[in-house]
Amino acid sequence: MKIINLVKKDLKLFKRDKKTLVLTILVPILLVFILGNIFDQSSESKALSGLEIGMCTLDKEIKDFPQVNFKIRELKDNCEEEAINLVSQGRLKATIVIPKNFSKNIKEGYGSELKLYVDNSQVQTALVASDSIKAVVQDLNEKIGTEFIKNSWENLKELNKNLKVLVSNLEIAKDQAIKIQEKTNQVGNNLNKINLTEIENKINTINQERQNLRTNSTLQVTRIRGLYNLSCSRFNITICNSLNETLTSLENLVTPTEIEENITKFMNNTGEINAIKKTKEEINKELKKINESIMNYTANIIKITDQLNKTTEILDLYTSRDPKGIVRAVAFNEKKVFGEKKYFEFLAPGIILIILLFTLVLACASNLVGEKRTGTLARTLLSPTSIPMFLGGKIIFFLIIAIIELLCMGLTLLLFNISITLNLESILILGITTIDIILIGMIMGGLAESENTALLGSLVVTLPMFFLSNLFFPFETMPNIMKTIGSHLPLTLSIKGVNQIMTYSSAVEFSIIKELIIIGTLSAILSYILIKRNPKID
Repeated sequence: MKIINLVKKDLKLFKRDKKTLVLTILVPILLVFILGNIFDQSSESKALSGLEIGMCTLDKEIKDFPQVNFKIRELKDNCEEEAINLVSQGRLKATIVIPKNFSKNIKEGYGSELKLYVDNSQVQTALVASDSIKAVVQDLNEKIGTEFIKNSWENLKELNKNLKVLVSNLEIAKDQAIKIQEKTNQVGNNLNKINLTEIENKINTINQERQNLRTNSTLQVTRIRGLYNLSCSRFNITICNSLNETLTSLENLVTPTEIEENITKFMNNTGEINAIKKTKEEINKELKKINESIMNYTANIIKITDQLNKTTEILDLYTSRDPKGIVRAVAFNEKKVFGEKKYFEFLAPGIILIILLFTLVLACASNLVGEKRTGTLARTLLSPTSIPMFLGGKIIFFLIIAIIELLCMGLTLLLFNISITLNLESILILGITTIDIILIGMIMGGLAESENTALLGSLVVTLPMFFLSNLFFPFETMPNIMKTIGSHLPLTLSIKGVNQIMTYSSAVEFSIIKELIIIGTLSAILSYILIKRNPKID
């Protein structure tokens, strides 16, 4: 009953303080609305749309530059120095300089470079601008490389076509060479069939038989001529004349003729036979050389044909590939496991807890300092009200304030089409975290002697919690000691627990709830000690 009275008292005072009432409702709404508009970018292009970059084009041949996601301010001729000055004076965050002969050097295969001047005093903006331009340059290189390989493919296809024609002609030449080789072998075989020795022997035999026949014939004709001379006077004159003519013809037959003389001359001249033999041997040698040459020629044709066939197959294989697969051998395909959710959707639970942290710690510290300054706390403790009961009343009162703030922030999130899913686990995490934040505020109020001290002390506690919450500044970029400290702070634990429920749809780790309860218990004990030691301001 006492606790209820304490809560009613605080609610009445809260209702009377119109400014505090309005700020309690307005501050969460305003902060969520501002942060929502800052982080509510649905795509990278929209996130970069506010970035303006200068463009200095010294190449007159360039027609268009790859499309970029940010604003482009075109600079006038001979503008490189102006581009540098605009960045160094802070008027632009970055400028791009396209040098002279940029297009010409790329077409001729010499390559070129883009110059990017960035304002590195603005680290995040410089990083965004640099990464964006690098992505543009990478796409430009891919486009140029793809076009170059595509043209090379066309030339290789034409070369491949000519090689295939050459292979067909070589096949014809190979067939013709094989036929010539067969005819050469046939000529050689026919030439080898010619046996000059046998011919010579047969001619000698014929000549011998001819000479024997001539000798016998001459002897018989001589005998007949002798008989004719002895006995012709006994016959009729007509018969004698006829016999004389016959004998004369026979004598002419046995007389050596021009052909026989040539044969005799040929047989007697063995040098001509030897010349024929020598010529035959030389012809055989030449035929063998021709045959070997034809065989080597045929073998080379076959070898070259096989190599050309393999070459054409390789060219067919390579030219059938997509040039993009060569320029970009490894493709990067980003798959977002949470779809196209906006960045603010992931930040919203953490932002709610951060706003609760700042508002409740400041409100609790200021409230306790006010009661100490006016003596209300001392009078309350003089009544039959214990410090735990007092703390319980304050916790309930500020839980009501927290609920009001949560409702206001939840309604504001609806403007961005974001709804916070509440279940038993998320309510448990929010409740324990809120109690921890209220007790931290009580500690700050117990330590402070004035509202200004409470304000500064609250900032000393809340700002480190904000920076070490792993929401805007990830632990991966921090030293290990900061990571260790931050991972055990109540704000970090509560954000992790809420994300497990709302983002990853998983159960909250029991260690998170345990640590939050331990922190709350220690905070309650410390608050008790500070209130007991210093219930009023002297």
